[in-house]
Amino acid sequence: MTIQQTLQLELWEEPVRQAGVSAQERSILEHITWSYSRRGLLEQCPRRYYYQYYGASKKLSDDDGQRSLLRFLKRMPNRYERTGEILHLVIASFLRNVQKGEERTADSLIQWAQRVFKDDIDYSSRDPEGLNNPGGRYPPVLLREFHYRMPNAREQCETALERLLNSVATFANSPVYAEYRELANRSGVLIEKWIAVSGLPCKVRGRADLVLSEAGAATVLDWKLGSGAGGDDSLQLVSYALWACDQFGLEAQEVRLLKALLGTEDLVGAQLTDATLARGRGRIIQDAELMAVADRYGKNGQVEAFSACAQPAVCRLCPFLKACSEGRDCVNVGD
Repeated sequence: MTIQQTLQLELWEEPVRQAGVSAQERSILEHITWSYSRRGLLEQCPRRYYYQYYGASKKLSDDDGQRSLLRFLKRMPNRYERTGEILHLVIASFLRNVQKGEERTADSLIQWAQRVFKDDIDYSSRDPEGLNNPGGRYPPVLLREFHYRMPNAREQCETALERLLNSVATFANSPVYAEYRELANRSGVLIEKWIAVSGLPCKVRGRADLVLSEAGAATVLDWKLGSGAGGDDSLQLVSYALWACDQFGLEAQEVRLLKALLGTEDLVGAQLTDATLARGRGRIIQDAELMAVADRYGKNGQVEAFSACAQPAVCRLCPFLKACSEGRDCVNVGD
């Protein structure tokens, strides 16, 4: 298998603190859970971070109905989030069927993905307020674009559907990924494995899409819907590597990290070193320290301590526009 690109993980040019953590810091950080998605949300928009992790908490008062509203809104994915969920659902199901000795054709995978997202679109266009529970074992999901009456919501979602189906077809048919479609037949394969990294003062959580452990080596593969452009998830990959080294007793050089970019039919490999992992540990601790500061305000319901990013491209995709006046003003959405 040819790796078409090499992903550079030496991303942090600024010094990353490597000193030990004091006993007092450790007692604070041990209650913090770091994940790549959580740290990304805090970095992107502190206000959304508050709404997501604190605003809907049962520990806060709901006298004005705010908590109930936030709990409703946080369950609404946008088109990108939802198609990503469906892609991972379809691929994981395919691989688990392989483990059972069952086969799914490419057409059946494509039809399944299409049916799920089209049901989401149809339901969301009929009931954009989500007033009627659709019921069923796998009910359709309300999409943000329809709930907020975004212009061209259906066209945007149809475009996202086409992108999803192309990615599913690429996974199912491309020779680039043939080896990984067949991996589930081998022993030592883990599918959508929830990970927890030890040896850090905070908790670290994540989910690896596909893991293969063999004697003296491990491969961790992450499925991506698009091309990988416009985003940097290197720290996510490093967290997987930290887990794999600990889980399988490996050195950094014995762990192979891969990203399958289904939008461009690429397979991208990452070169790991001890220094990469050390800097990753330091960066995670720094993130956790920021989360610990935010935690003090979040648990007290001090929303004013969390500034809104007020960036149109971000706010248009945020589920919490109804609760965030800055976001509504930014994208000209009414109450």
